[in-house]
Amino acid sequence: MKKKKPGQKAGPASGEKSLPEGSGLFPLKGYIILNVVFWVYCVIQLVIVSWLFRDIVGLVFFFVVLGVGFTLVSIYDYTYDRIRYKRSRPSGSNNRE
Repeated sequence: MKKKKPGQKAGPASGEKSLPEGSGLFPLKGYIILNVVFWVYCVIQLVIVSWLFRDIVGLVFFFVVLGVGFTLVSIYDYTYDRIRYKRSRPSGSNNRE
């Protein structure tokens, strides 16, 4: 059994993971930039494939679904991070040491 050193804070109880102190959330601007980069990547792939092959109807659907899926996952990740961050922060002034 490990002894707690002086000044060492207890970790989260019952396997709960908390965000490290001072960790900032990934900004909304970052999510937007990632989505723009991914959509540009999909368009570039579509242009390259259309240059190589003549029939790309199924590939247009594929790349649109891929882009929409990436965007939906980004929205989910953004909202989940914000909710998790709010719940992991101590609220009020009762938690002062």
